[in-house]
Amino acid sequence: MKRRRLQAAAGAVLAAAAVAAVVIAATTGGRSPGRLIMGDGVPGDLRALATEAFADFESAFPARMHCMGDVRLVPVWEEMEERARYRRGEAIIELAVPATANLLADSLIHELAHHLEFTCPEHREVRPAFLAAQGHPEGADWYAGDTWESIPSEQFAETVVLVVLGRRQQNVLRMRIHPNAVLLVEAWGSNGR
Repeated sequence: MKRRRLQAAAGAVLAAAAVAAVVIAATTGGRSPGRLIMGDGVPGDLRALATEAFADFESAFPARMHCMGDVRLVPVWEEMEERARYRRGEAIIELAVPATANLLADSLIHELAHHLEFTCPEHREVRPAFLAAQGHPEGADWYAGDTWESIPSEQFAETVVLVVLGRRQQNVLRMRIHPNAVLLVEAWGSNGR
């Protein structure tokens, strides 16, 4: 009798898990939410910082995590031209180390924003309103500009840094982010509108 109850309970748990899996697959298009995967050689302090920064990113963008694919974090110990870079075809974020915690967090969030651009098709929905909020003409090229600071994609990534961290450590003097752009990205990330 006790064995039958255990089998029935186990069956109920498995059935509930199966239903949950179907619901998750239906709401996420069969994809699991994006994860930050630590590459080889990520030191413990960077791992802790990156884990916290990614949790902050998830909290700020719950409406978009379902369409964001996994991304791998790789530290780069030799000199790089930039603080960080996103390798789109491989879904890899490279961070120049060592650096201050603030610079590392800013750089990681900035590159996560680029990853979101390329892995989440829903990103195209927010582009026209973002371009308008930043004062770009309708239909402006998302990836082009006279300077790095004028490229809409880079402005979007810096706006994500503001939304997630509430401040920007880098690029503060070089790039203007309009408050309406911040509100737009915040709303798009948090509730899907």
